[in-house]
Amino acid sequence: MDRGLTLLLVAAMLLAASCTAEGEVADAPGACAVAEDARSIERSEPSPADDLLQWAGFEAVESLDVVGSEERCGLDAYAAVALEGDPADVDAAIEAAGFTAQPTPGLSVTQDPVDAASLDDLAGVVSSDQESFQNSAGETLVRMYVRGGLPDGRELLHVWAFTT
Repeated sequence: MDRGLTLLLVAAMLLAASCTAEGEVADAPGACAVAEDARSIERSEPSPADDLLQWAGFEAVESLDVVGSEERCGLDAYAAVALEGDPADVDAAIEAAGFTAQPTPGLSVTQDPVDAASLDDLAGVVSSDQESFQNSAGETLVRMYVRGGLPDGRELLHVWAFTT
C-alpha cells in the first residue's frame, strides 16, 4: 500500500472515531462537545462556559460570574474561560478543582485571554504552572490559570485547558 493511501486511511479512521454520522463530535463533555451548527441554539442550563469549566475540572464556580469563554476544536480541544468574583470564592474554585500546580507571582502564560478579559491591569497577578489533569471523561488535559485583583476588590480567574 502506498504512503499516500495509508495516510488517507488513517485520517478517515480518526475522523470517523471522533464524529457521528450527523457531524457532531461524539458525546464528549465540555470542549468541542456541541456540533458547530448547534452552537447558536439557546440553552438555559448549563451554559457553554459551565460545560467548558466542567470539562477542565472546575465545577465549584456558581458564585463566580462568567466574563467570557472560548473553545477551539481540531486535532486537539482547547477551552478558555474568564471568571470574576470575591477572592475567597476564587480560592474555593481553585481548591475544588484539585489544582496542584503552585502559583508564582507575575504573568507567565503563553495563551491569549478570551476577548472579554484583560490581564494587563490586574493587581497582584499570580500564574500557575501547567499541570496534567485527567477529567471525568478520562481525557488527559493540560491546564493552567492566572488570577489577579480588579479595581473593585474582586478578582479575575482565567482558566485554560487543552488536550495535546
